Amino acid sequence: MNSLERSKVYEQVVGKVSRRFETYGYSKVRTPAFEAYDLYSGIDSSIPRREMIKVIDPTGDVLVLRPDVTIPITKELSHVYGRLTSERRYYYIQEVFRQTGTDLSPIEHTQAGIEFFGCRSPEADAETIALAVRTLKDLQFEEIKIEIGYPALLDSMIQQMNMDKRQNMQLRQLILSKNLAELQGLLREAKIDRQLAAAVETITQVYGRPDLVAAEMASLGVNSFMDGIVEYILEVCRLLEIYDCKEEIILDFSLLNNMDYYSGLIFQGYVEGLGRPVVMGGRYDKLSEAFAADLPAIGFAIEIEPIVESIASTMTAVPDSRSICIFYSDAELEEAIVLAEQFREQHYRVVTSPLQNQEKNDSYAYTVLLQQEGNVILTNEESHRYLTVAEVGMFFEREA
Repeated sequence: MNSLERSKVYEQVVGKVSRRFETYGYSKVRTPAFEAYDLYSGIDSSIPRREMIKVIDPTGDVLVLRPDVTIPITKELSHVYGRLTSERRYYYIQEVFRQTGTDLSPIEHTQAGIEFFGCRSPEADAETIALAVRTLKDLQFEEIKIEIGYPALLDSMIQQMNMDKRQNMQLRQLILSKNLAELQGLLREAKIDRQLAAAVETITQVYGRPDLVAAEMASLGVNSFMDGIVEYILEVCRLLEIYDCKEEIILDFSLLNNMDYYSGLIFQGYVEGLGRPVVMGGRYDKLSEAFAADLPAIGFAIEIEPIVESIASTMTAVPDSRSICIFYSDAELEEAIVLAEQFREQHYRVVTSPLQNQEKNDSYAYTVLLQQEGNVILTNEESHRYLTVAEVGMFFEREA
């Protein structure tokens, strides 16, 4: 599939994502392409400063090309409201820019995401995760897995260990990779309390269905803080069953923050054919505190490019169901123009072309032949013959 055809897939994906977000009450917003460097350098996030694309404006101030969307939306809402008395739902589809990996890595990536402000509850978390699942289903993915975690649980345990910076970083890497053998060695080396070490080892290996994971977690009996988190997550999972998302949900309490501003539940989504997450999300109730506000929030972002590549590599060309090509003889040029304009007002996608150019064209759902011996409509299933242009118009009014 060439780049032009891939662009069509991109627009289809973006259209489906937008429509799904809007069914959940989200309104589209845009953030500036350039923001002050201080906005990102002064916020805890996982965006390394070396990855930001920096420029100098005419006044000498340092700007960055948008590396994130959640932070500027939160800043704007914080300055407007300070504290919300009602919910606010926004979505975006726009580019973020980061210089990652090798010099050949693309710096521009399209993200589609939602930000749900003003509600801190299992209901809000379940609805947000359900929206992520629905969106991926709209894109025709059949194998969808959403991993849910709660990093604050492991963070609280790690803080109790009083490890040095090197050990702390190594511990987190071993947890993320689920490397139990080296993890046990590190915990012994650091002389961590046996019960605490056993709990971390177990949490690192617990992964699967909510009921089974909850049973494993209950057996640890570490503290009431852990019990409260498990109860919260199980309530989110119970609500997700009502959304008919039970089969897509996996619990993994070894998940750690991929963005430092996440402060509660986090999740990531996988689909068939792609070995890395295409959805990343979580709760970031404390991010607004950096702007002197109190705005509890949860959101997620979908990486559009890998989804487009996956769909483009497997899809077969399917004509737009509201597309028409009108072929006309010289005598019917005027009628072709009038008819095309009529269909366009009904929101059909229409092109016109001389009759001698007629060929089988799978990119249109309907082909109209305007010729002296009668007007013919061809579809994939059947052919219709009409005597007048008015009757052709009536056909498409019925189809609409």
